[in-house]
Amino acid sequence: MTNAISKNVIETDVLIAGAGPVGVVLARLLADRGVRVLVIDRETDVMRIPRAIALDDDGGRVLQALGEFARLRHGMPRIERVRMISPGIGDIFSYDANCWRNANPMVLMFRQPELEDALREGLLRSRTASLRTGVVLETFTTNPDGVTATLRSGDGSEKVRAKYLIGCDGARSTVRKLLGVGMIGSTYEKDWLVVDVRRDPAPNREVHFLCDPRRPGVTMPAPEGGRRWEFMLGDDDDRTTITSRESLERLLAPWGDITRMDVERAAVYTFHARVAENFQRGRVFLAGDAAHLTPPFAGQGLMAGLRDAQNLAWKIAAVVHGDASDALLQTYETERLPNARTMVRLAKLMGEIIMARSPARCAFRDHVLSPVGRLPGLRQLLSSLDIKPRTRIPAGFISHSRGVRGYSRGVAQAGDLLPQTTLLDAQGTAQLLDDRIGYRWALIGVGTDPAHHLRRDQQHIWQRYGTTLALAGRDISLPGAVLDHEGTLVSGWPQGTCLIARPDRHLYAVVEAVALERHVDALLERFAAPAPPAHANPVALLRKGSHA
Repeated sequence: MTNAISKNVIETDVLIAGAGPVGVVLARLLADRGVRVLVIDRETDVMRIPRAIALDDDGGRVLQALGEFARLRHGMPRIERVRMISPGIGDIFSYDANCWRNANPMVLMFRQPELEDALREGLLRSRTASLRTGVVLETFTTNPDGVTATLRSGDGSEKVRAKYLIGCDGARSTVRKLLGVGMIGSTYEKDWLVVDVRRDPAPNREVHFLCDPRRPGVTMPAPEGGRRWEFMLGDDDDRTTITSRESLERLLAPWGDITRMDVERAAVYTFHARVAENFQRGRVFLAGDAAHLTPPFAGQGLMAGLRDAQNLAWKIAAVVHGDASDALLQTYETERLPNARTMVRLAKLMGEIIMARSPARCAFRDHVLSPVGRLPGLRQLLSSLDIKPRTRIPAGFISHSRGVRGYSRGVAQAGDLLPQTTLLDAQGTAQLLDDRIGYRWALIGVGTDPAHHLRRDQQHIWQRYGTTLALAGRDISLPGAVLDHEGTLVSGWPQGTCLIARPDRHLYAVVEAVALERHVDALLERFAAPAPPAHANPVALLRKGSHA
């Protein structure tokens, strides 16, 4: 069902302002769940300059939910090592990034224009989503039933009525300004020069943070044999001449001859570390750069936006389809705002290490942090990239049950991401866990079939929301189960554990199988809308007590 036109007003379920990667991913996740979506963007085409460049394992997992990441990542080189280098002592920190987590590479480099092209192609194939470019959101009003927006294009003005409006319209978000939501944080005192070249003069797969008090910076490989540099500007630098050919030749001389590089972009940017006061007001939401601005030092700007999209899409879809109440949407800010703040703090901390210029701060960094980084425990922390805070939900739409006894130390619990493993079916065909589940709820039994621990009425209701899956290790006989090929799940929890996983891969609860029936009842009671007709209300079905 496509967007409808009634009395010269376009009617849709969700209006998304901003067709960057966050807006398009959000639209596709909604459309895949049958939600009508209209995406608008003031630009007529994708911006052809490279901007975001790094994709971590969490971001790859979000793209995996679209069903295309296996194809997309073939053109994305993997980073093998990350180094923080001081001219005085060499490596301050150095860690191996050439590894995988949750079946995705730790760090991939990509070209944003090409990624956006691929994401938009998928959107255009959708039957319930449409994209309109060269369209500006001028204003909007809200009421208890929805949002009415005024759009302007070359053809004039028109009205759109939607149940929800989502601002994915970037750092200068019109939606955020019209909402009157402020941004809390700071702007860096020094501007930065960003240079992208097509031909890398010294190709490698390492990211180098240049902790040089004379000119702090970072350099990294880019796809298709390219490279990026980011240099902090000094007091004596002139913004208007720093991008000149002569200036670039001098700055890039340590890496090679500029005439062999094909400079694609040289521009001056101001970095911000800001988070919106609110991510939601009524039926209007903010996501991506409209909600948070992250300095680039940790590569988490776009990644945070992709997490926003994955968190919000399933919730809006559930409410639009009458499966959940509006109260579910209030957990978006509760769950996403703390994580966004944490990622901004991480990026600021890394920036402070890189940008140190005073002799005292540089001496502390070089002669105190460097030896500490060589300690075995911290070296392991860095080598596994666990310096990045875990993407977990401490509060929100999760169960606060105690979980199960006897699970391994450090294993994921409610609020954490469900670990992704490779599954083998009876024929030995391999499939990733997320691909088997899809973007929906899942009941996963470790050494047990969760369906056997549900009443018949619960089994019937659960089919509307998701799937059930029984996992077994190689030494366990469980008819109908798939094998956890890597042992990621079956070795972490005791046999008989059941995992309740949300569509965005976060664990709602980890419980013992004998308690699953009670927890599913509680989940449905909390999740379901109170008002829909009895035939559409899972709680009403449960209360009928049908055990046939």
